[in-house]
Amino acid sequence: MNIRPDRRRVIAGLATVSLIGTCRMAAAAAPSLTAADGSPIRNSSAPDTRRLLEAPGLLAVGAKDPDVTIVELFDYNCGYCKQAAAGIDELLQGDGRVRLVLVNNPILSDGSARAAVAQAAVLALYGAAPAYQFHQALLLSHGQVDERRAFEIAQSLGLDSARIAKAMTDPKVISYVQDQKLFASEGRLRATPTFIMARVAFIGWPGVATMFRFVAAVRRCGSLQCSGAGQN
Repeated sequence: MNIRPDRRRVIAGLATVSLIGTCRMAAAAAPSLTAADGSPIRNSSAPDTRRLLEAPGLLAVGAKDPDVTIVELFDYNCGYCKQAAAGIDELLQGDGRVRLVLVNNPILSDGSARAAVAQAAVLALYGAAPAYQFHQALLLSHGQVDERRAFEIAQSLGLDSARIAKAMTDPKVISYVQDQKLFASEGRLRATPTFIMARVAFIGWPGVATMFRFVAAVRRCGSLQCSGAGQN
C-alpha cells in the first residue's frame, strides 16, 4: 500500500538524525561485543528511537517506568526471532525494570506482513497483555506463520477472529505496521531480529545470559560494554 509523500517525510523523521547525532552515536557503538560463548556480535550505531517510542500502535510490555528499554525488530517467520522468544520472555520475567518494545519488520513474506497486521489489530482491540500473548504464541508456533495461522491462534486464545479480521482492514491499524517497517527501512535495519539498546543496534539473538549481561552493563555505565577493572 502506497504512502503519501508528505506522510513519508514525517515518518522518515523517526529514523533520521543529524550528522552530529550520527557521529555521537557511532562513538557509542561497541564493535567488540561478544556473546557468552565468545562469538562476535554484529553491531552498529542505532537510529534515534525517541520519536519511534512515542508513535502509536507499538506493542510494549514490561516495566511501566523502566531503567532499560530494549527495542526488538522482528519477523514472525524469522527462525532466530522464534529462538529469541522464550529467552526474551525469561528476561522480562526475571527483571522487573526492563521494558520491551516490539517493532514489526515483516521482510520475509506476505504471510509475515499479514500476521503483523493481525498483531496490530489484536493490540488495538484487546490491549498490550493479550497482544503480547498472541505475539508469543505466533513466534512459538511451528511452521509458516500467515493470516490463517494468526486466526487459528487467536481463536485458541479466546479472541474473536472475526473482529480481528475486520480491524485488519482499518487504515489506522495498517498504518501502524507500515510506519514500523519504514522506521526499519530508513534506519537500514535490514536483518531480523535486530535489537536496540543504549544507542547500539545488534543483529541476531545472543542468548539470554548475554542479554542479562547487556542490561546490567547499561545500568552500570550506560553502554552495552563497560570499561575499567572488573567491568564486562
